[in-house]
Amino acid sequence: MANINHKAIEEISELIKVGMDGAMNEARSCKKLIETLSDEFNKFREAKDALKAEVKKEMENNCKMIETKVSAFIDSTEIKIATLHDRLKSASADIEDFRKEVEAIPKYDPKVFTDAISNNSERINELKAECKKLGTGFKQIDCSLEPLSMQLEVAQESIAKLQEYSRTIESRMSSIEPQPQPHIVQTVVPDMKLQVKKHMDSVWEYVQKFADLHAVDRCHEVKNPLSDYTTKLNCLQWLLRYYKFLSEKAAMSVIDAFKEIISSANSEERGAYTIVKHNSDTILVTFNCIATLVKGNTLEEAKLVLPDIRIYMGVLEICLINNQNLEIGLSLGIVKELIRHIVLFKSLYDLGESIEELQVTIRCLTYCFRSAMAIDLLLETDIGVNLVFDFMQRANSEEITANTTKILRVCLKSDKNYSKLLHKLPLLFSTLLQLLTTHEYSPIVLEEATGALKDYTRKPSSLLAISEPRVLEPLCELAVSASPSKYKDFSILTLRNCCRNENMLNYIKQKPAYKVVIQTEGEEGPTF
Repeated sequence: MANINHKAIEEISELIKVGMDGAMNEARSCKKLIETLSDEFNKFREAKDALKAEVKKEMENNCKMIETKVSAFIDSTEIKIATLHDRLKSASADIEDFRKEVEAIPKYDPKVFTDAISNNSERINELKAECKKLGTGFKQIDCSLEPLSMQLEVAQESIAKLQEYSRTIESRMSSIEPQPQPHIVQTVVPDMKLQVKKHMDSVWEYVQKFADLHAVDRCHEVKNPLSDYTTKLNCLQWLLRYYKFLSEKAAMSVIDAFKEIISSANSEERGAYTIVKHNSDTILVTFNCIATLVKGNTLEEAKLVLPDIRIYMGVLEICLINNQNLEIGLSLGIVKELIRHIVLFKSLYDLGESIEELQVTIRCLTYCFRSAMAIDLLLETDIGVNLVFDFMQRANSEEITANTTKILRVCLKSDKNYSKLLHKLPLLFSTLLQLLTTHEYSPIVLEEATGALKDYTRKPSSLLAISEPRVLEPLCELAVSASPSKYKDFSILTLRNCCRNENMLNYIKQKPAYKVVIQTEGEEGPTF
């Protein structure tokens, strides 16, 4: 078997090595591809910035050139217009002088008029020539302004096109996300990751099957009648160390195998395991696992560790059945640690979760109360007592109700802590009576509740707190209507204790249950 395990381990190592080498090579290829694409993206971004700067510079140069030409043309035009204005002003003065000379000519003297015209004909010709020159100058100005207007229109169109081109570039560049992984990387890398994941999943499946075979060996070792309890408990310790490599079914099979040999049906084997002395430190390992599993007190942490709690509490339950393990666990503070976990699971239980984990944790706490030390630890603070009482009142689980009632019943049997418990839980008696009605079809709850009522009423001082005798009606009904059972016997013994109070005795005498109490008077009754 050792050679087979060694060979399998070598195969696993080789398979893991090949898988990791393949994954590393694919990772290096992806890294090189990403670096290349990143360089190309950087070059593209630099080219974009250069193009943007070049377009901006060209636009600035064109605008400056057009501005210079327009300014020079406006300046030269203003000079020409000023010159023409001066010449027009001079011509206007000459015309005014000529008009005055004409008006000075006698109206009815044709000779004088003819002489004036002939004397001023040269001046008139000069004025005509001047007007002609002015007309030519205006035409030249119009001809010069026309191409300038066309140049301005062309320049405005060029500027509009450059601005539109710049906006297009800006829009396209802003739409490009600076991702280091272009489309090819986004498709290739996930495919590679999927292949690596599938490969590693197959490796893990092989490892888990190999570990499950070892779990089968541990089951055989636990069930082997020739194996001592140290060896059997060490199998549970092996489970705590390596259960993460096992499937849940294989892990629970080791716990179930141990529970099978110490079940209540196998009373002889269970009794032997309870008192046996051993050299296993499984209880130490289990306590360390539980104490370090939930470091904080948050619901998020509790939800994450529920699968681990199922394993740890399953092993702890088996350990606490043994007296030696119980003594060690109590010295380590297992009661306080269990209460801390129950507080966490209570919040999850209120949300409808973690019923199974809560059940096994309360079951472990119940095993602790075989020792008087556990009772003292529970009653040190109000948290533990109130927690147990709260679950006894409102738990929807029959097992949780029965176990929490059993814890309080055991506490009532202790003369040292009897008064302390009644002081902390003044409503205990009425709540126990209420369980007889709410769980009338649950023999295990009825047995624990009536047993607790018997121990509660064993001292006459406790009866003084019961103001209304009619609350005993459920006990009276159980005493006469129930078939022979422990809870019927406990009901009769409780009524017998109540008969020490005059008011209660008068009430019980009116019930058929009084005859049953009288018939058993003097009998010691069953013990529990």
